[in-house]
Amino acid sequence: MAVSAFAPVLLLTLMALAVLMVSGVQIKNLQVDPCELNVDYPVTVHNIVAKFIGNKLVVAGGATVARDLEAPVTMSILMRLSLMAFRKVITVPCTNNFGSCTYQDICTLPEKLGEKSAMVCGLLERFGFPCKCPIPKGSYDVSRTEIPFDASLISSFSGSYGVQVNATHNGQPLGCYQITFSMG
Repeated sequence: MAVSAFAPVLLLTLMALAVLMVSGVQIKNLQVDPCELNVDYPVTVHNIVAKFIGNKLVVAGGATVARDLEAPVTMSILMRLSLMAFRKVITVPCTNNFGSCTYQDICTLPEKLGEKSAMVCGLLERFGFPCKCPIPKGSYDVSRTEIPFDASLISSFSGSYGVQVNATHNGQPLGCYQITFSMG
């Protein structure tokens, strides 16, 4: 969840969903929509698909970057979970770069990921995405990709999720998307 400085974060957001999964739990009703209709964002995403098969997250999708993207690219992610059993909505806090996080410049994010940087950059570069800025304009596609995860280390959260991903460059919008899905 995914191209440009913005799209890798969508790809990373979808990958991060794996952290919430255990074997046998499925993503249902995944939907990715722009925050506002009739807005031409410089970064658009399309055909995002994510599902779990065994101990693998399978993702695919694409993005179009209408202009070269220079640093800094600010990314805000707001993640909310509706706990069905308790009829309560909670905001998932930012913990270890997962949840409701704001990144002042995602162009520097790979440097901050430490040992995970090589895995993330390798995955992005596998599909022709640069792992640093500037991000050249163009079309990017992620064909069906399987990302392994260790289900034995993960706790399961059933419920409905809403994730808003907003990217800006010097205060100018690059893209904003709402991702909704349910698990359980």
